Amino acid sequence: MKKMSIMFAAAFATLSLASCGCNRRSVAQATEGVVPELKSEKVNLLSVEAFADLVTYGDVQLVDVRTPEEYAEGYLKGAMNFDFRSKGFLNMIHRLDKTRTVAVYCRSGNRSAAAAQQLHREGFRVADMQGGIMAWQKAGKPVERTVPKE
Repeated sequence: MKKMSIMFAAAFATLSLASCGCNRRSVAQATEGVVPELKSEKVNLLSVEAFADLVTYGDVQLVDVRTPEEYAEGYLKGAMNFDFRSKGFLNMIHRLDKTRTVAVYCRSGNRSAAAAQQLHREGFRVADMQGGIMAWQKAGKPVERTVPKE
């Protein structure tokens, strides 16, 4: 209940500040305490709840590192699909903005851990979701699904 109240307050403050034309810093201040604090000197391993808060209220680039087939089965809203096992993975991550956090996840947490290390070595601030999308779904969080092509 307390978590829900904090989330509601942060969402209300964010919408209020956004509607009044306030800057990004004001929005960040309104959500302080809701968005997990991240360290730039290491990969940040986050629980499903902390990752959800970061994705909802933080200024992040959300990356799903599973295969396109796995991605099509269900993904987090707004996630880009950069297959960690593809030969072009390094080229894909170089399209990301190094001034913004990269929030990364996979199926169970193994590939995203390796991808997070690679992203960190390339100079990104990284958050990795512990347990991957399996933990996300187990926690009852929603996923998006692509419509199969006929």
